[in-house]
Amino acid sequence: MIEVNGRTYGLPSGPVVVICLDGSDPEYLRTPDFSADAPVLSRWMSQGFSAIARAAMPTFTNPNNVSIVTGVPPSVHGISGNFFLDEDRGAEVPMNEARYLRCPTIFGALVAAGVKTLTVTAKKKLAALIAPPAPGLGLTVENASPLAIELGGRAAPDVYSAEASLFVLDVGVRAIERGLAQVVYCSTTDYVQHKHGPRDPEARAFYRALDLRLGRFDALGATVVLTADHGMSSKTDDAGAPNVRWLESELDRAVGPGARVILPITDPYVVHHGSLGSAATVYLFGRDSARAAAALRALPGVEAVYGRAEAAERFELPGDRSGDLFVVGDRRTVLGIRPERHDLSHVMTGLRSHGGLAEAQVPLIVNRPRKRSLTGLRNFDAFDLALNPG
Repeated sequence: MIEVNGRTYGLPSGPVVVICLDGSDPEYLRTPDFSADAPVLSRWMSQGFSAIARAAMPTFTNPNNVSIVTGVPPSVHGISGNFFLDEDRGAEVPMNEARYLRCPTIFGALVAAGVKTLTVTAKKKLAALIAPPAPGLGLTVENASPLAIELGGRAAPDVYSAEASLFVLDVGVRAIERGLAQVVYCSTTDYVQHKHGPRDPEARAFYRALDLRLGRFDALGATVVLTADHGMSSKTDDAGAPNVRWLESELDRAVGPGARVILPITDPYVVHHGSLGSAATVYLFGRDSARAAAALRALPGVEAVYGRAEAAERFELPGDRSGDLFVVGDRRTVLGIRPERHDLSHVMTGLRSHGGLAEAQVPLIVNRPRKRSLTGLRNFDAFDLALNPG
């Protein structure tokens, strides 16, 4: 047994695979043809364990992947988004470095117990956050190492492709086949889900290809848990254009210039989302908090505005990394800074994004039966389900 962040996990007796299928909203698993497109995953859902779990807020990649690999919410591990304002330095910085973690991952304890451990990520931004310590292996599709290319069986694909996610899974399969790893964590990219809705042919083709890889893990006798970091919603107006509320522009009118909006979705992958998501943090630097909050709440599509302490309590956030105000957009709305701060050339039509409460429901599926309640589950219960079968 190992204990990590107050949770106890058994050591694996066979291969264990946890998959974070980035952006896999439950709607992708509910299409009329899903059982034909994905017979392996459909069988797991009916004969194994299947539930809808709640993701960590804000529903972005970094906080949720880190929650999954630590087993705890952002209030404990400290990763509040992909991007935040370091108030000590006055600088906006990506949260891609292990120095921002406030607790260990499960992988360190597994490696210390002698378990061969591997993480495979599509995006290099996650690698430093979640890679296991040596002799564990951390591989990524971006800047793929010779070992990753060898295990993937082909040249590493572009991260803006469905193939990037499939490559991640192929690396995981071959690592188990070759005895390089007993516990594998696979984190894919949500390029497909950003660009294609559940019934689009491209999405169906992706889930068919995914299912083939799941079948290979199954054939190797692996215990497999599949979850997601967040869901995905269409964020367009009636004309099909991005449905954006420009928060700094509104704050200029309400409390004067100088307030600062930080978008925790911000990362290098602007082709996915144009840095537009459904959660934002606001730093007021002494300006009238009540007036600012009232002005933002009055914007169409703004679901809620919380003060720092309330947001930290309600969403299990690290308060010192969450801003004076925490703003949540609704299912159809994304939040931006001001128009001139965003390049929308890649998302002028069909914008799909995430970050709010509307994207907090995610699948949690195991290919083996589990005697657990179907309610109250979190996506970061994935390793508990994988390593504690009782």
